[in-house]
Amino acid sequence: MTTQIVVAPVTRSRRIGFYMTVGVTVLLIVLGLFQPFIFTVTAWLPAATLEELYVDVTAAIDSHRIHLFGVAIISWLALIPVAVQLWRPVTKVAPAVFALAAYAIVTVVDLVTGLVDPVDFVLVTLGAVILSLHPGRPGTRLTSMRRRPFVVAMAGAVGWLIFSVIELSQQLTQPVTNEHVEFHHFGYMGEIALLIVLAALIGATPMAGQRIVAVLSAGAATYLGLASAVFPDYESSLGTPLGIIAIIWAAAYLWTVLSHPDSPRTA
Repeated sequence: MTTQIVVAPVTRSRRIGFYMTVGVTVLLIVLGLFQPFIFTVTAWLPAATLEELYVDVTAAIDSHRIHLFGVAIISWLALIPVAVQLWRPVTKVAPAVFALAAYAIVTVVDLVTGLVDPVDFVLVTLGAVILSLHPGRPGTRLTSMRRRPFVVAMAGAVGWLIFSVIELSQQLTQPVTNEHVEFHHFGYMGEIALLIVLAALIGATPMAGQRIVAVLSAGAATYLGLASAVFPDYESSLGTPLGIIAIIWAAAYLWTVLSHPDSPRTA
């Protein structure tokens, strides 16, 4: 059975407001998180080079290597689901839903772990506006989860939630003199695990554009798993065995999503 998306008429003013909000959000994320995006590449550099690049941040930057990967992941998860709205947004409802939910989760976790960041509230507000103005939102029919992707997503969720609890517990219990706590790195790692689970669950729905969100979940899990396998002895690393398991889970999950016979279409 195919899930059909019936697109409701969209006024010109609403469409303009939607694209303007998307543009502002993308610009805010790119400018505000410019450095974290660079971590995607620089976090792989040798220790000596890494320390030379970020000597003004901390002399022990190499000990934060996995956290640099983590901050990069959060940055991409914040940007991509909004940036894709710039082209045929009616087919990308799921990314918009993920964006708002992700911003909300990060905001709540930040507050619980003692970080008050005004940007969190701005992104939640922008995400809410984007979803409320979204041209595909009014006609989207939500039905039950797709069984195979959902089962695989839930299987992985157990491990990711355990990892999240461990990381968030460290953020709350470790002394503030610990640089990982000071920079809120344990909190970010806990948030990443929650976002991977969130994206996996949304990717298992019949919403339009759910495959994009599924790829985000699998991509984030694969990237963190690979970094952990290569750098198993660093703080917050999954370690080599669990890193490989994360990659295998991501591949299995993505396969179930992409091979699923049901594919949303626009009418």
